[in-house]
Amino acid sequence: MKIEVFGSQKSYRLLQKFEFTSDRKKMSVVIQDEVTGLIILYSKGADLAIFDRLSTQIEQHFLEATKEDLIKFSTKGFRTLCFALRVLDEAYFNEWQLKYEAAKLEAIKQGVNKVATKAMGHKLDAN
Repeated sequence: MKIEVFGSQKSYRLLQKFEFTSDRKKMSVVIQDEVTGLIILYSKGADLAIFDRLSTQIEQHFLEATKEDLIKFSTKGFRTLCFALRVLDEAYFNEWQLKYEAAKLEAIKQGVNKVATKAMGHKLDAN
C-alpha cells in the first residue's frame, strides 16, 4: 500500500490484521516499510485497552496529560480512540507469525472436528 506522509510517498506491506472485537476493544495491524524493512505494530482502540498494553520500560511522557484530556473529552460526550505503536524485531515477528499460524490451523482443525462430531451425533440420533 502507498500513502503520502507530509508530501512524501511511503510504501508499506500489510503483514497481519486483527479486526476489532468487543473482547479486545481494539484493532491492530502489522506493517512493514518496503524501503527500510522496519516492522511496526499499530493499534487503535479504547483508552483502557491501549493503556493496559503500554510498556512500563519506556517513559510515557504524555500519559497523564492524555488521560486528563480523555476525561475532559468524555465528560463533554465525545468518543475517543487511542493509538499506540511498537517496532518489532524481524526475527521476533517471524517466530510469532509461525506460532500464530499454527494456532489458527489448530483452531480450525478443532472446529472441524467439533462440527464433524456434531454431524455424526445427529446422524446417530436419526438412526
